[in-house]
Amino acid sequence: MATFARLARACLAAACLALPFVIVAAPSPAGAVEAKETATATKEKRPPTPGQLAARERMKTCGAEWRALKTAGNTGSRTWREFSSTCMKQARR
Repeated sequence: MATFARLARACLAAACLALPFVIVAAPSPAGAVEAKETATATKEKRPPTPGQLAARERMKTCGAEWRALKTAGNTGSRTWREFSSTCMKQARR
């Protein structure tokens, strides 16, 4: 039984040592890189939806309010995360 354990450890060690060479030496599929590059180059970027544009505007407005409060020192114990959560909810209405 002891010889089997030694043999198993030796095989495992040999496999672990050889694995990086197999991974590095493995060829990539022909044309896979070129196909990916052409697919991303031809894919057009869609314009933002009205909801996304509205969310951006709310974020800009709340950010400006936060910076003004922070400059004036009126943030109290609130963090940006707490402030933005309430500001976004109020701006959404």
